[in-house]
Amino acid sequence: MLFRFYLIFILLAGILGNVGLIIKNQNLVHRSVTATVLLHLLCLVLWIGPPGFAVFAAVVLCFGIYEITGLLKENRVLWMTVSLALAGVLFWQDEWLRWIIPVFLGISLIAFIISREHIRSPLICMVS
Repeated sequence: MLFRFYLIFILLAGILGNVGLIIKNQNLVHRSVTATVLLHLLCLVLWIGPPGFAVFAAVVLCFGIYEITGLLKENRVLWMTVSLALAGVLFWQDEWLRWIIPVFLGISLIAFIISREHIRSPLICMVS
């Protein structure tokens, strides 16, 4: 199954990279190369097993938190530490996932319903 996923994704990335070269779109070429590199890493991590995937997910989480906190001008180290601690707790105590996911979804829903003016703020519009 993993091998089929790998072959299909390599084929799609190759097609997109070649289309980018034909239409002279460097952004598409860079994205297809990045996707190919990430595909190799993801397949390696899936082959290693759950501990490897946990480390990979933590690294991706750190990169995401680093980017978001840079845009929002927040303390990067604090938020990376908090998110890694929460991810570690959820990884080792997976029975918490039964209630933590609905709680986070509810909090997100409440945040968007209560403060719609924040969605149209210049900072959020700059990001998207």
